[in-house]
Amino acid sequence: MPHAGPATRVLVIEDEFIIALDLPRQLVEAGYDVAGPAGNTEAALAILEAAPPHVGLLDVNLGGGQNSYAVARRLKARKIPFAFISGYSTPQVSAEFGGVPVLAKPCPFAEVLEMIARLRTGDVTA
Repeated sequence: MPHAGPATRVLVIEDEFIIALDLPRQLVEAGYDVAGPAGNTEAALAILEAAPPHVGLLDVNLGGGQNSYAVARRLKARKIPFAFISGYSTPQVSAEFGGVPVLAKPCPFAEVLEMIARLRTGDVTA
């Protein structure tokens, strides 16, 4: 199973309560530094400015009719690799992000770790 280096910071955007508690805990236990979790766009952008991550894991659809596209655009502009996470069987991701990988929830934590490792090395394909 891939393991984080000490400086790997992962931005987590997730509005589902249980996942927002569990995923960061698991990432910390695996040796990652977690920025977040953020449950909405405003919080995510504030975290991004305060503690720029090395990679991002972005829930596509957030509560209140929001999505994570504004954060994705900011990450893309800064050349910070990221993946979307979606609870839909067929993720509805804007064509603007056609090359961004998508993990389907629920996904085993090993897949999350593998995705982070791939994002860090640039070995990603949608």
